[in-house]
Amino acid sequence: MLRSVRGKIGNKILIQPCKNPETGDYADCVKKVDSNNDMILSEAERNDPNRQYFVKETEVFTIVDGTTFNLENPRDKFIWEAI
Repeated sequence: MLRSVRGKIGNKILIQPCKNPETGDYADCVKKVDSNNDMILSEAERNDPNRQYFVKETEVFTIVDGTTFNLENPRDKFIWEAI
């Protein structure tokens, strides 16, 4: 569970995917977008029947004090990796 260190309960934070400060790269699940804000996926990613969840590099997440990420859930796992 994510808790605010500022002492106020109910804080909302807007956050986009972040680059790893050591590598300067996004997590593998974060994909670039084109001018229409559509994800740019490789042919293999588009045709994979077991396709994982991807996050747009422009996506904005609202994180509220007390947010819990279930890392067993693919969507939550990839959002956590992205931010």
